[in-house]
Amino acid sequence: MDSPTLVSQLQGVGLWPEDEAARRQILDLGRRFPEARDLARELIHLNLLTPYQANQLLTGKGSTLAIGPYLVLERLGEGGMGQVFKARQKRLHRVVALKVIRPDRVTNATAVGRFHREIQAAAKLSHPNVVRAYDADRSDDTYYFAMQFVNGTDLSRLVKQRGPLPVDQACDFIYQAAHGLQHIHANGMVHRDVKPSNLMITGPGAPRITPDPISGIGVSDQVKILDLGLARLCEDTDEQGQRRPALTQLGSVMGTADYMAPEQGVDSRRADARSDVYSLGCTLYFALAGRPPFFGETALEKLMHHQLDEAEPVEQVRPAVPPELAAVVRKLMARKPADRYQTAAAVAEALAPFCGAAVPVPAVPVSVVATPVPGGQVAAAGADSEAGLLVLLRPDAVPHRDRSASHPWAWVGAAAGILGGVLMLLLVLRLVRG
Repeated sequence: MDSPTLVSQLQGVGLWPEDEAARRQILDLGRRFPEARDLARELIHLNLLTPYQANQLLTGKGSTLAIGPYLVLERLGEGGMGQVFKARQKRLHRVVALKVIRPDRVTNATAVGRFHREIQAAAKLSHPNVVRAYDADRSDDTYYFAMQFVNGTDLSRLVKQRGPLPVDQACDFIYQAAHGLQHIHANGMVHRDVKPSNLMITGPGAPRITPDPISGIGVSDQVKILDLGLARLCEDTDEQGQRRPALTQLGSVMGTADYMAPEQGVDSRRADARSDVYSLGCTLYFALAGRPPFFGETALEKLMHHQLDEAEPVEQVRPAVPPELAAVVRKLMARKPADRYQTAAAVAEALAPFCGAAVPVPAVPVSVVATPVPGGQVAAAGADSEAGLLVLLRPDAVPHRDRSASHPWAWVGAAAGILGGVLMLLLVLRLVRG
């Protein structure tokens, strides 16, 4: 391929810059470097092309770089649903994570319509532990889903690279995910595909704590839930929206059967917030044990384990897990929905004592009460504090923490404070009467 052909491809796929000076620069480079490969190398050096874009153009696949209103920048990964790219929205110049759905995962028009409705609802969500959904549409025969781009690694990859996580770190990650799920559920939605690869861990935006010396990851790195709504796209229904027999559904649960609630494996229409709680419990098991709770060669075998068997106790797989936390994991993974935690908020409350000192500020909105402070002194908590105000978090807005366990002498200090106050009051009354 020669340089004029490469330049023509740049123009054809929408990579031709808007800036006139940059256009002239490319044309000048094209004259200096007649070979397309040499020109591409220079454009990469000048940040006018990414290595992935150059490779696609040089191999005659430049047309794959334009997907609807998006230009693909680089490939991020591939999974059961399709490929994920870093892309830029042409008109808004917004960088997104673009998931391109495999055609065989799109079952029928009914599922597609339901998927679009859920993405529209998901786009209204705003929570620090949920990746923002932007757009979902079809370009020719390609379905795509655009969401907020975040730098980081997913929990599945992290555990596979580093092994089981420190107990407090694993609990912190699932604690954050529970807050994100509570926001999703409070807005009338169910995720249906909670699993380690759908929890993205990213440092920027979260308060950084000194990294753990073994894992290298700060215990308060921020967790963001991915792929809200995608589970419904591959749901196996007929054109009338009726569920097909169970044995025809196995293809739609491949890759997620490790974390699927028993009732959801039988009929996904039965999935509710407690199904996500079960999947979150399996995800915590994975983070602590370094493997899913059940073994199995096929999706059917794994689904049957969830239906019939108890997982090997996590404290036996990982002796460092305290018995109290093991009990939380068992309740999360109870086969009957009624035996689990009934809300994701209850999960966060149960996990808070195991997160160490680095439990982040609750990801749910908190209520504040402002009370004047005499003398204009400031005693404040939170970024919204103002001079002369005491900002108090209401107890119902803060996750319960068993501080008596951490501070066994706290009651002594409290008693001493009360006694001191009583004595001072008696002294003041005696002086007044005297």
